[in-house]
Amino acid sequence: MYIVIFMKINKVFSFVILLLSFNFSFYAVPRADQDLILPKHWVYDAMISLELEMGRTTFSDQAPVSIVELKTYLDEIDFDRLSSVGKIQYQRIMDYISEKNWSVNYGLLSLGIEPTVNPEFYLKPNSDTPWIYDYTKRKPLIEMPIKLNVGNYLSVYMGLEASQNYKARNRNDNYFNQVFGIDYFDPALVHENYLSAGYTWDNNVGFNLKLGVGTQSIGHSMMPSIITSEYLTDAPYFNLRVFSPIFNYNCNITQLSRKTHLYTHRIETILFKKIQFSFMEGVLPYGNFDLRMINPFSIYHGYGIFNEISNECSSFFGIKVNVTPIKYLRLYFLYAQNEHTMSSEEDKSIPEGSGFQLGLESYIPSKKGYFHIGCEFYYANPYLFIKDNPNISFTKVFTEMVSGSGPYYQWLGSPLGPDSMAFQFAFGYEQPERWSIDFAYNFAALGEFSKDNIFRKVNWRPNSFEYDESGWVYPSSDPSNPYNDGAKYKAPHGIVEYQNSFCIKTSFKPTDFLTINFQPGYKIINNYGNQSGEFRHGPEFVLGCEVYLTKLKQNAKSPDFLFSDGK
Repeated sequence: MYIVIFMKINKVFSFVILLLSFNFSFYAVPRADQDLILPKHWVYDAMISLELEMGRTTFSDQAPVSIVELKTYLDEIDFDRLSSVGKIQYQRIMDYISEKNWSVNYGLLSLGIEPTVNPEFYLKPNSDTPWIYDYTKRKPLIEMPIKLNVGNYLSVYMGLEASQNYKARNRNDNYFNQVFGIDYFDPALVHENYLSAGYTWDNNVGFNLKLGVGTQSIGHSMMPSIITSEYLTDAPYFNLRVFSPIFNYNCNITQLSRKTHLYTHRIETILFKKIQFSFMEGVLPYGNFDLRMINPFSIYHGYGIFNEISNECSSFFGIKVNVTPIKYLRLYFLYAQNEHTMSSEEDKSIPEGSGFQLGLESYIPSKKGYFHIGCEFYYANPYLFIKDNPNISFTKVFTEMVSGSGPYYQWLGSPLGPDSMAFQFAFGYEQPERWSIDFAYNFAALGEFSKDNIFRKVNWRPNSFEYDESGWVYPSSDPSNPYNDGAKYKAPHGIVEYQNSFCIKTSFKPTDFLTINFQPGYKIINNYGNQSGEFRHGPEFVLGCEVYLTKLKQNAKSPDFLFSDGK
């Protein structure tokens, strides 16, 4: 069955690539207002650099955002006050917004593609060390996103791609992002898709409604966000966003499994153009979809869901603060919490679940580019995102359509998970649209509850949601439970794994349609796998390029020769 599917998909992609090689194009239209800019896109870094030049902050530190919302924040940038490189960066973003894809267009309706080819080569001589260039950073061999737009009011996106499956991306003997073979090809084909609709008034107040499957992130940080990060992949979500230059409201539902939905709402405001404050409340019940949680101004905790479903429910709240005290400098703070014991509560065995990120970042313009420097500290206590059982912990469990894959586990926030401390320092230089080089050092101290250790220990399964209850790490009424003193644990606890990672990221763009990337790195691990005395170390090398086929020379043709009667 998989062989047949693979052969058919391979033929489709081969045919499409053949057409593209002939510079095939009916028409060209720019990006629509409701198109989304997905997480990890370079636009978000570029926006931060412009905001720091202005000595101000906006709401561009979350993803995905719509094109029209991004325009709202661009309007807050005074172009005339920017440095020469700042003006180049600004124009770079505007060029991206107005960039045209290959499409068939008729009136308000357009159907287009935006293909890229991204060959990557990997080398890691020591197979015992995990990758620095992990699964979220690797690109599909071929990306063929299909977009359907109805004017500037509605966008539908299907991120069609030929990529390696999750299992293959984590293999140590994987040297090329090739997809030719059942063990490598990802039959899912689409990992980012959405419907995005909205409207914006003249005063830059607007709303956006999203329904999709993919990644989301809250907070622009060096390490993955502790609140919600791009390491939670393929998660179905619903999002309602009301935005303006000084106030935002966000309502979100993220499905972690077929029985668990994380309901959150968030309010954000900007004070004096320099301080951004955001507060988020959420709840994660184990059971059926609950219509009460869609109420935009309800207080979830007040519904008493904990009593209704026998404590099969978890609460959540987060805080995000951005401060730009002076030009070129940004301070930020992210906080996440899923459990807090009041001093008046009798049960002192319930452990706290909380963590935070604290960082600073600076972009300093020079004559031709930006110097960038940043450092960040991450701390998560042993029970962040961990609750009475895996099913109400803030984690996704899944398998793939590939024989022998999984189960895999992904935290809502950073892949470090709970019971961990980390520090990252980075500096570099960039000439926008030319070249860049960055050096990064990362240190992590990982306790026994970190990463996905606890879920593998109890063999939590996505088909039945069953697990080995005797091995679960949360305090219980059973006096023989070895974790009943968990409220006293401090992160990182137990046998601690220590990681030191070094990497250099380089990028060179010789032409508009080609970017070449090279990333060497080295990782040193003590007490690997939380096993005393286990030592791992070794280098890795990554070489890749991105070919943007829509930027090749085109001879756009009117679609009239296909639809002469307008039908």
